[in-house]
Amino acid sequence: MKPGSETTRAALILVIGAMAIVGVGIGLFTHTMGVAPAGGHEPITLGSARLLSSAPVWVAADRGFFEQQGLNVTLSEYDTGLSAATAVQRGEADLALPAEYALVQKAFANGGLVSIGSISRSELMYLVGRRDSGVGNASDLAGKRVGVPRHTVSEFYLSRFVAVRGQSLDGVTLLDVSRVESVEALCNGSVDAVVTAEPYLSAIRGRLGNRVSVLPVQSSQYTYAVLVGRDAWIADHRSEVDRFLRAVGEAEEWIQGHPADAQRILQDRLGMDGAQLEAEWPLHQFSLSLDQSLILAMEDEGRWMIRNNLTNATTVPDYRAYLSTDSLERVSPGSVKLVG
Repeated sequence: MKPGSETTRAALILVIGAMAIVGVGIGLFTHTMGVAPAGGHEPITLGSARLLSSAPVWVAADRGFFEQQGLNVTLSEYDTGLSAATAVQRGEADLALPAEYALVQKAFANGGLVSIGSISRSELMYLVGRRDSGVGNASDLAGKRVGVPRHTVSEFYLSRFVAVRGQSLDGVTLLDVSRVESVEALCNGSVDAVVTAEPYLSAIRGRLGNRVSVLPVQSSQYTYAVLVGRDAWIADHRSEVDRFLRAVGEAEEWIQGHPADAQRILQDRLGMDGAQLEAEWPLHQFSLSLDQSLILAMEDEGRWMIRNNLTNATTVPDYRAYLSTDSLERVSPGSVKLVG
């Protein structure tokens, strides 16, 4: 053996050992940060309606945040959030993004769905009345015809709107009018008022101008866009769920820092024109959360469903049992604010 070879060998062993330690450290750091190791991306199918309230998932897909987390996310479009939630129950999608009202409905039916987080909250519903029909506020609805999607959260908001003002819907004729139908129904006079949202509100104003009164109908109770999945699937895919929420959180931060760019992405993704998007954008707050206000909203909606015989149940469920907090607590601990 040549002189110095033992020293060289010892140095080489030390270098290899150090590299191994660094490699282990990098692996632990990668696991801690939730980034998938090199290789194939984990598939997730998300069902969602084409709504601005879903903006963080559209932005996460466009900006590559899901891929950076080692996920291959397929966004499947449905006509409503409720349809997307039903697709999850059928095994056609892994996650869905309905409003919380759909989760209330599914909980009454023991649908096996839980929410892993809310990604946005919105206040975008309006009572729009024809002034020539005498509709200017809640007290003017008696004896009037109001178009509203029956047995939906829109009807719930209308009922709550009049109740907090000491009124009721007694003597009001409720007609089943979808948001899409609300423009023509109000403009042709077949109803005296409608409960609707953008872009239909802008369309009504474009045709009737100051001949309509416009009143926010949610009375400061938000609509929540909630990520839901089957309880068993979530339990079996904890890593994927964590990484999905991290990507959504990154998208929400990016939206806050790049609102104009985010709006351009959404304009392309959702086919919204600039005026529509500009009108609707301020009505949404994009932030991951699971907080007590969501529980209170669901309980309020559940009691309304019972009073109106929309369920066979006689008591509201414990909606805390329909929230899966583990992943969000790991990803963003301060975003979980629940009592009890």
